[in-house]
Amino acid sequence: MSTEDPESKDVDVELILQRMERWASVQPDEPLFNFYKDDGETLLESYTYRDFNLKTEQLARALVADKAVGGHGMQRGSFAMLVYPPSLDFMVAFFACLKAGVVAVPVFPPDPNQLRKSMYVVRGWITRAVLRLHFHTYSDTDNWLVACRLHGGPW
Repeated sequence: MSTEDPESKDVDVELILQRMERWASVQPDEPLFNFYKDDGETLLESYTYRDFNLKTEQLARALVADKAVGGHGMQRGSFAMLVYPPSLDFMVAFFACLKAGVVAVPVFPPDPNQLRKSMYVVRGWITRAVLRLHFHTYSDTDNWLVACRLHGGPW
């Protein structure tokens, strides 16, 4: 039996977000994340503390904004399926979910070389939970976020 306070996880998330906000104000132009090609040499993209903070705030607001104003209308505790290859866009989406109080559910994108198997997995997500999907492209890349509400899922 665990004696851990269930609210302590919220405290941990808040602590992470508070520290990121603090560092964004203390050293806004310092690099926070760098993403390299597989060769480990070629920089593909990077974020400073300020840029990352602004991008995550923007997406967090979009997740919880009312649909009538172009948002996704998600509530605290809703689930957002993050369908990304490894990238900094994934990091933005993950931290935006934390800021919005939305539960991030990271999954790999379907494999185009194994589409039948990938679609079987996607169908499994849909049959285990009623998904209402909202596709949201928030960058100039091909990565995307699937914000969804999961009702009756295994979570």
